[in-house]
Amino acid sequence: MSKMNTRSKKDTKKKQALDAQEKTDEEILNRGIACVREYLRHAEMDFWEKDIDGSLFFTGVYCTEESALSMFRWVVGVDSDVVGIVCCIPLRVPKPRLDAVVAFVNKVNAEHACAGSLAVDPDCGEITFRYDMPTAALKGDPESALDDFFTQAFGAAIGYLDPILEVVMGAELPAEECKDGLDGEAKSTENDDGKPAGTDRETKGPMAPTAKLAPDYSLDGLGIESDVPLDRLVAAVCRFRKTGRSSEAVPRLSILLSGPSGCGKSEFVKYLGERAGMEVVTATASSILRSLVGETEQRIAEAFKDAAEKKAILFLDEVDSLLYDRKYAHYGWERVQTNELLQQMERFTGVLVCATNLIEQLDSAVMRRFTFKVKMSALDDDGKVKFFNRYFKTGLTADERRRLVSIPDLTPGDFRTVRERSYFLGRKRGSGNAQLLSALEVESTAKKERRAPIGFA
Repeated sequence: MSKMNTRSKKDTKKKQALDAQEKTDEEILNRGIACVREYLRHAEMDFWEKDIDGSLFFTGVYCTEESALSMFRWVVGVDSDVVGIVCCIPLRVPKPRLDAVVAFVNKVNAEHACAGSLAVDPDCGEITFRYDMPTAALKGDPESALDDFFTQAFGAAIGYLDPILEVVMGAELPAEECKDGLDGEAKSTENDDGKPAGTDRETKGPMAPTAKLAPDYSLDGLGIESDVPLDRLVAAVCRFRKTGRSSEAVPRLSILLSGPSGCGKSEFVKYLGERAGMEVVTATASSILRSLVGETEQRIAEAFKDAAEKKAILFLDEVDSLLYDRKYAHYGWERVQTNELLQQMERFTGVLVCATNLIEQLDSAVMRRFTFKVKMSALDDDGKVKFFNRYFKTGLTADERRRLVSIPDLTPGDFRTVRERSYFLGRKRGSGNAQLLSALEVESTAKKERRAPIGFA
């Protein structure tokens, strides 16, 4: 009898806990709905409420003069965990270009899942963009949180329009195939010079356009070791863009970014290009190195030439694979390759940025050719807290903060990875920040395991 009473009490407590959680979730949901409704009214956005299978959604149309295709239909859904918006990009993909657009969308999602995700309907060719925010972010200043949420969502959707258009118009299509394509109108598949549309903007040689900057990127909190603050470095590039290297009196502008993987080197280059108003084109070892003697040197020269013609920032990623120390070269072509790159760096009239995880492997002669040298490292305690708040917007208790700062070797890439995983897997109900902190600990531990020696003791 005593055991039955004990079990009954446990069941009662468990039911009470579940009821309390459901009540809390319902309160969060109702607050989220009220905040979104009030924000839309205050912002004077045309919207209407729609009940679908017992769930309330807000729908409307967003207009912008920034694009010829200015009408974005959108739907906002609210639950106890997230506020999500789906923007319908005003573009229908013709069937002959569907595979190319799907490949582009998959690539974008693989690179930028943390900033939202694109989807293509294979039946009708409709493209949508989804962006989420934790409902808990509405606790503090809901108007400001929603303002940022809508601005980032629409900004990202608009930003994807031109790249998608380029993919859609990237090959000649018969007029009848395009008839139901863009906004129901037949579009020309040729430029004025008779070439297929988009070819005047294609990247030549070994370079590729750099992916877009994450909407919530900020310099604040990065682990930086440099005698020049990053904002001053950005200002220097902006000044160089205006003057250029018009004469020998103007020195070259080259930047070396070093540090472990995930510390923010590539993302900073995107930020640099966006602030300076310059295109960033990327060349990596895999796009330059070739098996035949002489071809690698030719592609190195092409990369610098193309960047100079475009007046773009040339970003050489994994540069340690191209500029390894000539002291350790076993073959003549290895020295020739390094010599060619050093000479191109010397003559280049644009902005050059190189990144490496292995600065100790660079040729000794290359260091003096960099105007600025920036070492990017793991985040300090303050940086960890800033990146947690920026990526997850959930707030930290004192105990959670202590647990976070105790995790070693965290980089911005770790926070991005955890947010991407959380995006796809969701969070366990009632786990709060514990699940996020555990995932960050897993990322930190994985680095230690990678550094562990392999072989016999």
